[in-house]
Amino acid sequence: MKSFAAMSARACGSRSQRTGRIGEEHARVALRMFGVQQIVHIETGWRVQRQPGGRIVGAIPLAKVPGDWRGVLQGGRSVMAEVKAREEPPIWSDLEKHQHEALAEHARLGGLSLLVWVQIDQAAFILPYPCPGFAFRAPRLSECQVRTAALAAYDLIRHTFARAAP
Repeated sequence: MKSFAAMSARACGSRSQRTGRIGEEHARVALRMFGVQQIVHIETGWRVQRQPGGRIVGAIPLAKVPGDWRGVLQGGRSVMAEVKAREEPPIWSDLEKHQHEALAEHARLGGLSLLVWVQIDQAAFILPYPCPGFAFRAPRLSECQVRTAALAAYDLIRHTFARAAP
């Protein structure tokens, strides 16, 4: 018989995964509406953990992925997006170290790195990465900073389209 704590933790984990999947789908639609094309989910393989006797008890990712979505803007500029689905604006520690590094390197190489904050059933905010005000020392973005950053991302993409136009 499983303990109440174990069952509760499993239910919370399942709810969190479901919220994440819904958030990622909202983010995909938002990116598409934003003009990102050829949007592909970044997948990783999984290794199954089994108990003696063959019962599956878990899974471990084989590799860390740099983000959640990849795409291309008109004109060929690469886009990589990391999605965070939650009610409150994202905080610095929501992203793992390898995600910060991958988004920063992608931007340094000329790609457009985005952080997509999804409020389930409310809105999706597409923010450029690095986002002004989003740093280790000032970890939480205010609503105003989120909206300002979302406008900056829109301007970046609009500028990319203007350069790509014949």
